[in-house]
Amino acid sequence: IVDKHQLNPNQLEEIKLSIVTFISKDIFNPSDILLPLIIAAADSRFSIANHANSPLIKVNSTVDWSQPSVVAPLYALYLGTWAGLKVPADDRKVPACTRLRLKLIQYLNKATGSAILFPHCVQVVFSSLFDPNTNSRLRNSA
Repeated sequence: IVDKHQLNPNQLEEIKLSIVTFISKDIFNPSDILLPLIIAAADSRFSIANHANSPLIKVNSTVDWSQPSVVAPLYALYLGTWAGLKVPADDRKVPACTRLRLKLIQYLNKATGSAILFPHCVQVVFSSLFDPNTNSRLRNSA
């Protein structure tokens, strides 16, 4: 989007706000915009997080939390690429930061039935309890 130009924080904030506004217009499937809205709601800038919260509440009430296709991307973002997998270095994903994990675990806890993916759910619990970057709120949610 930005090519080689360096953005100042205010420009980046405006772009993020525009993206949140765009995806919140009722033109996308709620399950498709769930993940971007969760990420925006966990943003360190208050204006972005605040702007994403109301559409996220609306999407949350319409998403079917029993569908693995809804919850699987949340697990993937939370956990990153598992160290045991033979994945090329360029394709490896690092686990989400603590701020984003706090937001993700709220929604992972809503998963029901076949959407509770094993072994991912166990990995999330152990990561939340024993990861060096965890905190007390994350431990309580686990």
